[in-house]
Amino acid sequence: MMQHVLAAPVYHNRISDSYRVFRLFRPATVVNYNHDGMLAHSTGLRHRIINMHGIVDPRYGSPEMGKLIERLGEYDGLPVPSSRLLKNP
Repeated sequence: MMQHVLAAPVYHNRISDSYRVFRLFRPATVVNYNHDGMLAHSTGLRHRIINMHGIVDPRYGSPEMGKLIERLGEYDGLPVPSSRLLKNP
């Protein structure tokens, strides 16, 4: 479930305001400790991103994966949170 939640914004090409500030800086090397992949997605090729713990594959954010997780959650009672907090580009 967490991989789906983390990967969905990149899969759906959403941009988070949290990472837009990196567009203002000169090209640099940025160490990223987040697993969502949003920093590289939001800044493009402007910066060299070092993902310290790796990132979740964006395919985990697909609707098919969400449906599978919801189906599995029916048995575990795990709620899948909404991703309406991020804007579409």
